[in-house]
Amino acid sequence: MMQGIKRNSFLFLLGLILAHSIFGSISSGMEVSVRGQQNPAPGIFIQPNNQMAAWPEKQWQLEFQRMQDLGFKVLIVQWCRDKDIFYYPLPPDSDDNRPGQVAIPHRNMLGTIKRFAEQFGMEFYLGLYHEASFWEQIKQKPELLEGYLLSLGERNFEVAKALLPLVKDSPGFKGFYIPQEVDDLTWMDKDKARRLSLFLSRLTERLKRLQPDADVLISTFFRGRSSPGSFAEMWQMILSRTRIDVLLVQDGVGSGEVSLHFLERYLVELRKRLPEGKNRLWGVVEAFDVITDEKQEFVAGSAPMARVQQQMSTADPLVDKLVFFSLKYFIPSAEVPGSRELSTDYLKRREVR
Repeated sequence: MMQGIKRNSFLFLLGLILAHSIFGSISSGMEVSVRGQQNPAPGIFIQPNNQMAAWPEKQWQLEFQRMQDLGFKVLIVQWCRDKDIFYYPLPPDSDDNRPGQVAIPHRNMLGTIKRFAEQFGMEFYLGLYHEASFWEQIKQKPELLEGYLLSLGERNFEVAKALLPLVKDSPGFKGFYIPQEVDDLTWMDKDKARRLSLFLSRLTERLKRLQPDADVLISTFFRGRSSPGSFAEMWQMILSRTRIDVLLVQDGVGSGEVSLHFLERYLVELRKRLPEGKNRLWGVVEAFDVITDEKQEFVAGSAPMARVQQQMSTADPLVDKLVFFSLKYFIPSAEVPGSRELSTDYLKRREVR
């Protein structure tokens, strides 16, 4: 969802058929904790890019005011380094501060986010290192994958070490977000799953030593390519071996590849297997609609409020917090179809309540 959508209709349909044959319908007798009250104020993702980094101060203030008006109290910055693009200032002696690195117009975007988050009373989590080649790299054989994940862990940790001095004194800073998203196909291979678990175990342990009270977040998604039970068992294993605090589950509805019915089934299975009191489960509401252009490239507009409301109603009883992806779809813009309507309708909903 958040780093690019890859379609495979055959695998998806096959996964749905298998999952249905194995699990049938959700039984009302399932032992699963269902919240009887409304969750805390929701959060929202921002996905840094060069355009956003060039926003003037007034634009940032406007967007933080918008987030406050819409009731968002938690901000997740999806990544602070996108391969060779840094969204934070580097110390002069940094190994990354060398010729050839990509400069962006407002290198201290992080400083701006921190300042306005404090001004508007928002909590924020900082994403670490992202590279788009991750999706190709994880196709490697397990024995080759281990070396890649080791180096990926180092890059993530280096970003965390650079970020912490900039934010550790801020009351709004609450933790780190690992940008590598975990899908429901690649890691069903037990050898790969073991290496993923080792990667996350090493990284989360180092992050906890770096800042013990900082939460560690990661997100996952499914496209019906594994059964809800198998998917939940994989996460049960990973969470038992790592120091992840919050698992964010993308609902898949915006991509058009997951129904609300299947979303509920996956969340039920995950909730059943999460250790009580150890891990939190947050639901990611995809506030977009996929629009396939003539070149078959990924283009998205904002989803209608009626569908977003259904997504919220489905996930809310089964998760500890809702987080929307992303701010882009709530900023009225001619470049994002439906964004003005979603922003207006969501605000009206909040005012009525």
